[in-house]
Amino acid sequence: MGIGAFDLEQFTGNGRTNSNGHWRPAGVVVDLDGTLIDPQERISWRVLQTLRATARRIPVIIASGREPKDVVRFARIGGLRSPQVSDNGARIVDPCSGRTIEETALFEADCRRVLEILDRESVTFFAVEQERGIHHVSDILNWKVTVIAARARDERQGDLLCRSVLGMPMVSAVKSTSADGLQWFVNFTHSTVDKGAAIRRVAALTGIDPAGLVVIGDSYNDLSMFNVCGLSIAMGGAPADVRALAHLTVPSVTEDGLAEALETYVLPKLL
Repeated sequence: MGIGAFDLEQFTGNGRTNSNGHWRPAGVVVDLDGTLIDPQERISWRVLQTLRATARRIPVIIASGREPKDVVRFARIGGLRSPQVSDNGARIVDPCSGRTIEETALFEADCRRVLEILDRESVTFFAVEQERGIHHVSDILNWKVTVIAARARDERQGDLLCRSVLGMPMVSAVKSTSADGLQWFVNFTHSTVDKGAAIRRVAALTGIDPAGLVVIGDSYNDLSMFNVCGLSIAMGGAPADVRALAHLTVPSVTEDGLAEALETYVLPKLL
C-alpha cells in the first residue's frame, strides 16, 4: 500500500489498546537480511538504538532463514531476550542460552530427495542439522535437517526449484532474496513450517496475540508472517509484489527503513 495509503489512526488490529483507545503493538517481528542488516551484515547506529529502545518496551523477535547462531548473534547485539526464529521457521531458539526451544526437521526420505534434485541441477546449498551448518551431503550425520537453502542462479531457476517438490506433500519450498536483492534462494522445510507458523508458536509461548504483532520484512518468505501479524510493513527494497501485500512500506535497509518503521509506527503507539 505504501506510506500515505494507510491510516494507522483508524487501524484497530486485534492487539491491546492504550489509554487513548488506540491500537497498541504487543510486539515486533523483524526479518534479518535486507531488513535489520544490510548486504555487508551491518546494523546502522540509528537502527540499533531504535531496536534496543523498542525491545525495552515490548518483545522483538527476529525471524530469519539463517542458521541459529547468526540469529542468536544479532539478537544479542540488539538486546533481544524473547524466543527467536531461525531456519526459515523450522527452529525457535533462546537468544540468552543459544539453545533450541523447538525444531521441526524434514523427513529423511524427503531430505535425500531434495538434495538429489539440487545435485542433478548442480545447485549449491546450505543446510542446518541440529544447529550445525552444513554445505555437503557428506557432512550430514543423522538426517535431522531442518532447512535446506539452495542458491538459485536467478528467479526463474528459483521458481523451477519450488515446482520441483510439488509432488512431495511433506515438503515446503519458498523463495527469498539476499539483502541487496541480487541473489535468489529457495528454502526447503517440512510442509508445516514457515515463518508465519513459527511466529504463531512464539506468540503462544510468550502469551502474545499474533494479531497484536507488527512484522517488518522484505522478501517472499516473509509473506506468511504478513498473513499472521496484525500490521505488516515492507522494506523499500522488497519486490513490488511483496510491497503490494503489506499495509505499509518504508525506505530500504540502506536508508534505515527499519528505524523509520519503529520510530513512526511502533514507539509512538507505546506511550
